[in-house]
Amino acid sequence: ALIQDGALLIDVRSEEEYAQGHIEGSQLIPHTDLDRIVASIGPDYDRSVVLYCRSGRRADGVESALEEMGYTRIFNATGWEALEATRPR
Repeated sequence: ALIQDGALLIDVRSEEEYAQGHIEGSQLIPHTDLDRIVASIGPDYDRSVVLYCRSGRRADGVESALEEMGYTRIFNATGWEALEATRPR
């Protein structure tokens, strides 16, 4: 529902993983590039952001870092396959 409501969707996996499959409308910003992730979110600390990777581990690290910076609406959607499986058709 968050994605349907316009949340920013960020895939924090590698380019290779993204090329093998990703959620339509997601931005690829590897988890190692936190500066780019912050720039993509922008100055709105209450903006809804959904993160995903393969298992949820990398997204969890990014979620924690963003929350430490003061972002309040960061959600870890875990793995892309699980997210894709629950996406409304």
